[in-house]
Amino acid sequence: PDTAARRAVLQTGPRRMQTLLRILDQPPAAAALRCGSRLLTYDALIRRAAAFADELRRRELDDGGRVALVLAPGMEAPAVLLGCWLAGALPLQLSPTLPPDRLDATLRRAGVELLVAEGEAGVALARRLGWQDRAVLHGAPASWSGQRLSGILRRRPSSLEGRRWGADEPCLLHFADHGPLRGRLVPARALDSFVTFWREELAAGSNDRVAWTPQLPGGFHGLDLLVGLSSGATVLPVPGDHLGAPARLGRWLQEREVTVWCSEPGPLLALLHAGLCEPDPPGDLRCVLVAGLPLDGPDARDMVRMLPWCRAWTVFAGPGADAACGFELPDWFDPTDPPLARAVPSLTSDALPDRRRGLRDTA
Repeated sequence: PDTAARRAVLQTGPRRMQTLLRILDQPPAAAALRCGSRLLTYDALIRRAAAFADELRRRELDDGGRVALVLAPGMEAPAVLLGCWLAGALPLQLSPTLPPDRLDATLRRAGVELLVAEGEAGVALARRLGWQDRAVLHGAPASWSGQRLSGILRRRPSSLEGRRWGADEPCLLHFADHGPLRGRLVPARALDSFVTFWREELAAGSNDRVAWTPQLPGGFHGLDLLVGLSSGATVLPVPGDHLGAPARLGRWLQEREVTVWCSEPGPLLALLHAGLCEPDPPGDLRCVLVAGLPLDGPDARDMVRMLPWCRAWTVFAGPGADAACGFELPDWFDPTDPPLARAVPSLTSDALPDRRRGLRDTA
């Protein structure tokens, strides 16, 4: 249904955000998200996103308005993220587990105009900031008198056609979870670069089941989600309490028959130390290891033992990284050992169409 309306965003003109276009063009009846016994098709996901886009237009946030998503992985966050892009708003994804002081300071510094959060924590956050009139909450208690996300997502959307993003236009607002409180506008081409790199390295497709991790280093929340959705795969949110319980996480990956997992070192090292990491990953599982620099600490050398699990590496280069290769690794790491460790471009770089791996700052 409404395939013609979705394809309207593929009309000729300036290059569009390829990640969004691929998601809009997936088979409507295919499974997009699975959370426990709940299933959401691509058609239902896009309709929810379009309904949220209508709300942003109603609030006049459809021309670069800044929307903060403080949501755990689930059925709602993808619709909010895609709705921002359909409307032309700039999403800022923040982890609900951030310390309250850091979260409050980031939201104020970012100039956020609409807060989307959840539960009692969302109510407390909105009240601390005095933002009850510009907060939309998911799963809010009965005492919450403001707007609820469930009501917005159930509306019938006015249109499924989205804004036409240019390749050089910013499509994300990025703040790291740690370090200096500085924001960065991310162009559409950089987002496309990351998602395209991961999707191609993992050979992700419609038969895959992609684990969606609550948070990745460097504030890269949701990139694994976008890899899955733009591949036509089914995305499964990893329960937050599983990341600190290796046995539970290992069972979850196996029982859900997960085939793609993008993980930071912590959960993978926990599986290793618990003796749950075999020399090779189980079944068809392909892994991307997402690591920040410098790679140090007592567990650093154990990361070499994770290489057989990793189809690709994403390495975030800190200050002083070698500009020629885009990243630096400690001397104990031999990048010539297969599988080869690879750096992918930073959020402010452009690797399309020439697929260069170096860092090129366009902030």
